Amino acid sequence: MSIKFKDIVVIGFALFAMFFGAGNLIFPPFLGVISGTKWFVSFMAFLFADGGLALLGVIAATGTQGDMMAFFGRAGKKLGIVIASLTILCIG
Repeated sequence: MSIKFKDIVVIGFALFAMFFGAGNLIFPPFLGVISGTKWFVSFMAFLFADGGLALLGVIAATGTQGDMMAFFGRAGKKLGIVIASLTILCIG
């Protein structure tokens, strides 16, 4: 299957819309103000927690082709169902 330029653009905009929100616009300047001279440490921690963990989640989801039960089933069938259900309830 070949990936078309249009598919790349649509997926790129979808990921941008999912991960960039008002919190990513307001919280970093506020974090910089309250951290004072330790702003670089707080910036690196925010970058890891916000961008890094989201990117790891996307990479992990692509490894299972978006199948939630394959993703959460690694923890066991029953626990996978519980975790998948809780995730859906938190999002929805």
